[in-house]
Amino acid sequence: MLFPTALQRGVAMPARLGLRGVTVPRWALLVLGIGVLAAIPHAINMWAYPAFTIADDEGIYASQAVEWLRTGALAPYTYTYDHAPAGWIQIALFYVLTGGAATFGTPVDGARVLMLLFHIGSALLLYRLARRLGGSALAAVLAVVLFSVSPLAVFYQRMVLLDNIMMFWLLLSLVLTLDARSRAWLAASGLAFGVALLSKEFAALLAPILLVLAWRRGGWRGLLAWTGAVVLVVLPYPLYALSRGELFPVTDPYLPYVVDNDSAARPSLISTLLWQLTRSGGGPFSLTNNFFWYLRNDWLWRDAVLLVIGLAAIFVNTWRARRRPGLRIAAAIGLITCLYLARGGIVFGFYIVFAVPFLALNVALVLDPVFARIGPRRAMRLSGSLLVLLLGTYWWSGTLQPLYTQRPDGPGREAASWIKTYVPPTATIVGRDDLLAYLREPIDGPAFDGFQVHWKVAHDPSVRRELGYDWSRIDYLVIDPHELDDLAGTDNRLALAALAHAHVVAEWTFVNPGIGNLHWDQRIQIWEADRLRDPNLAAFSAWSFHGRDQVCGPRVASCDEIVIARQPYATAAARPGAIVER
Repeated sequence: MLFPTALQRGVAMPARLGLRGVTVPRWALLVLGIGVLAAIPHAINMWAYPAFTIADDEGIYASQAVEWLRTGALAPYTYTYDHAPAGWIQIALFYVLTGGAATFGTPVDGARVLMLLFHIGSALLLYRLARRLGGSALAAVLAVVLFSVSPLAVFYQRMVLLDNIMMFWLLLSLVLTLDARSRAWLAASGLAFGVALLSKEFAALLAPILLVLAWRRGGWRGLLAWTGAVVLVVLPYPLYALSRGELFPVTDPYLPYVVDNDSAARPSLISTLLWQLTRSGGGPFSLTNNFFWYLRNDWLWRDAVLLVIGLAAIFVNTWRARRRPGLRIAAAIGLITCLYLARGGIVFGFYIVFAVPFLALNVALVLDPVFARIGPRRAMRLSGSLLVLLLGTYWWSGTLQPLYTQRPDGPGREAASWIKTYVPPTATIVGRDDLLAYLREPIDGPAFDGFQVHWKVAHDPSVRRELGYDWSRIDYLVIDPHELDDLAGTDNRLALAALAHAHVVAEWTFVNPGIGNLHWDQRIQIWEADRLRDPNLAAFSAWSFHGRDQVCGPRVASCDEIVIARQPYATAAARPGAIVER
């Protein structure tokens, strides 16, 4: 299915290998070659770069996968329907198939192995998609190369993101629809699209294209088969919400990271979907919106070549599409993904994952007529020269080397190891999601059931009740500069009060030696709450402090050490910021 009939002919193995009677099909060699081509740039140094501590997302999905395996719950805290659960359920199933969440190290490490497998699968599907849209084999391989070696693609495709899972199933749905030989194939495409939709909601943007393709391939019966399969996969999700009384809109939705504390708040699937659709990212006509911010400060730094040439290729294919239906599909998909990013709504850096394969696809299809005119041998030489030029550009710009030489994961791993070694397992720790799955599991040491995510300490009523609304029940805090902004932006009074009564006991740093914003510095500190010899909780119930004696009180540690240690954070914690959880 992946490759045309012309590649079904076999290749005889050399007699000196002792396999004279064995013939390896060419399609198998092609699959192997594409798999290796996709795997090598992705796999080398993938556990170290990027650091798992640069964002909460990897820890969120790993912890949700572990919780689903342990208890059947969709999240370790109150599930708020911020994303459909199929993505982390697939991660959980991968843990089961590979022997557990600790098989490859931490749960995030294991999930990154799954991201590698999804990337290899996506590369094979991208090859087939390019062929089905009219591209030559050389053009299809070029699309895979661009998809696999781009520093922008490698950076985000290594991360444990729902977007990477969604992309595999979305590409599979497109390929199955274009290859459809019967309504059963269209139904299989619908099943794949349903999984993509439950992995990340972005997949819905390509539903119109798939509906049109299903109708063209199978008529109204084919369209019905495709739609029915999608409904079959997606319907259990709203039924789950309905069974829990959490389907219909409510006036007080439980969105703990954007709404003040409300004891009456409760989850709602429809309310959350409406909230997701209306999240502002700066407006469509603002050069300071989320899209342009990431374009200037992140994406162009990593790979300006693919972004600029890919966008130009989309417009060229749009103009050429009058004569070639395949180009019309490629250009339409490329335009939809790019327009979605530029719409002015909420955008995060990893959203670019949705556009990268289709940018690469359009570039390859633009170059395909050039390859056809100059002949196979010259086309091979030209494509090889373009690849060398591209890699040279990445090397000269300094965007390629850090992916394979730097290890910014060090501070996070050392902090986690220090906690497992020196902190009692009964301690209450406040930190970010990145350490949640590892610390709550008995991996390399005891499990810390008292580890709490600072987002939940700020706004989850159940967590605040567990802490008794009392900051003195917090024993340790895992702090980085980004988290300080988060604590202030969420008005996290319990965590801020504990931080004001704490001192640093350990610290690890990584300073980015490269240029630009390729990877921001990592500075992780562990703060221990100071133990009062004669605790007077009423005197320390407020979260804002003024006098020296009010801050320190009668403590075991010297007051001067505490005041000096917390001075740099007085300014950092006061910085405003628009805080949202992803």
